[in-house]
Amino acid sequence: MSRLNDYMNEISARLQLDAEVEEDILLEVRSHLEDSARALQLAGLSKEESEAKAMERFGDAKEIGEELRQAHGRGTRKEGLRAALPPLLFGVAWGLPLVIPVLLGGRMGQAARHLSLFYGMFVLVPLFIGVALYAIVIRLPLWSYTWVGAGLLATFTFLIALADDRPFLVSPTADVIIILALFGLILAALAWASFRHWLYSSLIGLAFTMLLSILVVFWASNPHFYRFDVALLSAPLGLAHAALLYRFVVGSDAERMVIVAMGTLLSSGAMLAASTVWREWERAQGKARVDLIFIAICMALVLFGPTLAGIRSWLMSRLRAR
Repeated sequence: MSRLNDYMNEISARLQLDAEVEEDILLEVRSHLEDSARALQLAGLSKEESEAKAMERFGDAKEIGEELRQAHGRGTRKEGLRAALPPLLFGVAWGLPLVIPVLLGGRMGQAARHLSLFYGMFVLVPLFIGVALYAIVIRLPLWSYTWVGAGLLATFTFLIALADDRPFLVSPTADVIIILALFGLILAALAWASFRHWLYSSLIGLAFTMLLSILVVFWASNPHFYRFDVALLSAPLGLAHAALLYRFVVGSDAERMVIVAMGTLLSSGAMLAASTVWREWERAQGKARVDLIFIAICMALVLFGPTLAGIRSWLMSRLRAR
């Protein structure tokens, strides 16, 4: 293997960007180095000497790789705003209709809850699924991964709504198959995204987790509990999640790691706090604690993609070293 190839592999190992973006960057760097080496050869240096001199002028491979990763790894403000829309829309759809009657001098009631359900189920669910499918068609830009997570959560929400107040959706066996197929789809999306970059899988996992926490908080308005004071907190929760996603997209890798932890803790805390509303009801019904189940699922989804990406990066570095 030539020294130039070793140099390029060293840069590539530091990039860890989207596969297509990384390929374009590496092609541009190699082209620049080859042009510089050819000019040095015309000046009288040998091929090996000219390549070495060109690399020396270009800079240390590790430093160059880090600089390029920082330059190309951050999203724009527009991408950040687009990525932040799903939790913002979800929180407003569930929470705002509960607040409007109070602002108009009335009381929160089931009519307001039905309005929230209408917006959530018949406006946002189709919107999230539609934008997720559109994002696939346009080859998934950075901002779209939160919409993919939202589309998966929307599908989950739609199935829950269909099974509401029913012992099962289709039949016990069919329901198990549907649940396994849905989680298989979620894991497949996370795995595929992780092979592009860990931040893409994190965006899917975070969006799913954040929207699920909003849904769980809104659940307090269920006719069994009538805790509208808790349910209306879904609106500020959506706003907080949106702010975190925006910062995740435009921030550095260090900020992103902190935001993954913050988003997961905020979602888990919101679900734990909201679940106190129906804890006694669960015990009376002999049901398992759904909040703990959801938190376990969310933590697994948030960690699944980055873990796979880390394993992939380790394997690739081992292969390059051979």
